[in-house]
Order: sequence, then structure tokens, then C-alpha cells
Amino acid sequence: MFEDLLQTKRLIKSYYYYPKLVLVINIAEYLYSKGRDVCIFNFDKIKWEYYPYNLNFHMKCNERSENIIFEAEDESEIPNNFSLVTSIKKLNLGIPLSEIQKLDQNLFKINIDNKIYLFRIIEGKIVEEKIKGLSEEIINILREYNELSLKEIVDILYHKTNSSRDNIRKEIYFLKDIGVIEIKNGKVLLNNNSWLKR
Repeated sequence: MFEDLLQTKRLIKSYYYYPKLVLVINIAEYLYSKGRDVCIFNFDKIKWEYYPYNLNFHMKCNERSENIIFEAEDESEIPNNFSLVTSIKKLNLGIPLSEIQKLDQNLFKINIDNKIYLFRIIEGKIVEEKIKGLSEEIINILREYNELSLKEIVDILYHKTNSSRDNIRKEIYFLKDIGVIEIKNGKVLLNNNSWLKR
């Protein structure tokens, strides 16, 4: 996920402070582990009560550093040389935008160049969440048949798994909500605009 995020300059937009904070620190640690100098702009905006963990990087701001701008409020805060910007706003920077959305208590999604990543935050670390179980069964059936009605998927999985029809329907709508599948004219199909990273 970090490699994909760092392919190009990028704006990470979200209303949620905590996942942006953890993402910035995790990326700084990732870059530092690769031998890069890392500089976090707006370091003074970090609320450390949200991150009571040790930092595994040393900040070094110089002309060679990878600059990460945390919680930018407008375009004037952005230097020419930067790797990543986080903000609550959709800043006009002319760079790709990835938005972090909250799906559940500790489940988030981010779309990076049409790849959907799900992740949780565990002890200050971003942990990618793989699609598995019933969700994976639904995806596999749609890969095999291309499209089916909601009823057909429910019937197939009801006989194939120990899940109730209601749970299967809920999982289908969960996959729809996160952008993996779409429902058109009563048919369920994989969303061609987003490729699920697995």
C-alpha cells in the first residue's frame, strides 16, 4: 500500500484525524527504513495523545528530504518539493487524490489509483485487511459468472456455506458500499472501475 501511495505526489483527504496521523507516521517510518531523510511539516499539529507509541524514525529536514505535509489547511502551506499531503479539505494541487473513509469502528478504506485497500489500525500500525470469508466467496462467484441476480448469489452461497440468507445479503451490500461490486438493474457484478488489491 505504501509503495502505491508514494508512486507520485498525492493528497490524502479525510475527515478522520487518527487514520491520517497513523498513515503519516507509518509512511515516515517506511521511508526512513529505506534510508531516506524524512521531514514532516506541521509536526506541531500532531496530538500525541492519539499516538502514544515510539517513533521509529529521526526527522531530518534538508534539500534531499522526503517532505510530508500533515493537515495542510490551504495550498500556500505546500512547498515545491513534497511526497504526500494530508488535509481535511480537497486542496487544488493538481495531483491525485485518495480519500480515507471509515467503514466500521476500526475499518477504513482508501482508493489509490483505482485500487481499493482496506485497513485497520492496530497499536499505531496500519494493517491491511484482506477480503476473505463470505466476501471472498461472493467475489469468486462473480468472477466465474460475471453477473448474477442478488437472489442467485444468495441461493448459491446459502447451499455452499453455513451462512444465513440475511448475512449473505448484508455482505453483498457491504461489498457494494466499499466499491468492489455494483448492482445494476437487479444484477450484481464486479465494479470494473476499481480493482481490489488482494
